[in-house]
Amino acid sequence: MVASEVKALATQTTVATEQIDQTILQLGKEADTLVDLGKGALDTVATAENGTQSINDLFHELEAMVDNISANTESIRIACANNDADTDELLRNRDEMVGVVSANAESIEQVSGQMLGTSQTADALLAEVAVEHGDNLNQQMIEYAKDAAAKTMDAFEGEVDAGRISINDLFDFNYTPIDGSNPVQFMASFTQMTDRVLPDIQEPVKDLDPHIIFCAALDKNAYLPTHSKEYSKPQGNDPVWNAANCRNRRMFDDRAGLNASKNTKEYSLQTYRRDMGGGKIMMIKLVSAPIWIKGRHWGNTLIAFNA
Repeated sequence: MVASEVKALATQTTVATEQIDQTILQLGKEADTLVDLGKGALDTVATAENGTQSINDLFHELEAMVDNISANTESIRIACANNDADTDELLRNRDEMVGVVSANAESIEQVSGQMLGTSQTADALLAEVAVEHGDNLNQQMIEYAKDAAAKTMDAFEGEVDAGRISINDLFDFNYTPIDGSNPVQFMASFTQMTDRVLPDIQEPVKDLDPHIIFCAALDKNAYLPTHSKEYSKPQGNDPVWNAANCRNRRMFDDRAGLNASKNTKEYSLQTYRRDMGGGKIMMIKLVSAPIWIKGRHWGNTLIAFNA
């Protein structure tokens, strides 16, 4: 019986020993895990330490940048103050320059007026000399213009007498812009009549002398309803080309145009800067002779020629 009990105790001791071994083995594994966790914790702490150092470095850089911005801000403030002073100086200089330019503009305007007056006086003198002595290009052009004006007067009065246009429409100086035209063209109550009548008078004039550029009629407001065929082409998309080739139904109310259109003397001669568009200018002579319809001044017949 004692042997049986000893045997049982030995068995229990064996089982207990195995359990203790298993426990020790499990504890060893857990210890290894704890060691690994400890190493991981150390690594994390090291990483955190490095990150903290990086953050510290970043803050130091930011501090340096803020100091730099502060310095630059001061520089900008000084530069703005200098700019304000420069701007004030510039404004003062501008005011002085405006005064100088204005004075020069007035002087230039006076000189321009004097030059224009001299040119007009010279043209008038040339015309008087040409008419008095005859056999001169200017005198020939004056005679051609007077003859064309007489034919225009007869034609216009004939249209009125025949009832093809009323006297009121002939003297209706209201102008309607033509949509899409560039430069702007206009229609008047008498434009269709002039298109019908004037070509037979104006076109033959150019063949009288190689110096003649064109013959045309301007009403008293410098509106040119019907130009020569060469300058009466349909407008296109190029305004520069239009300015040179589509000169009918246009207003030529610059100084020379108005002087020519409002002339009521027997004739007028002047030098004319003819704008052909695109910066191209032709220096020509203009002779004009007035057109009277039923005793009323309608405009002038013009002849442009190269002197």
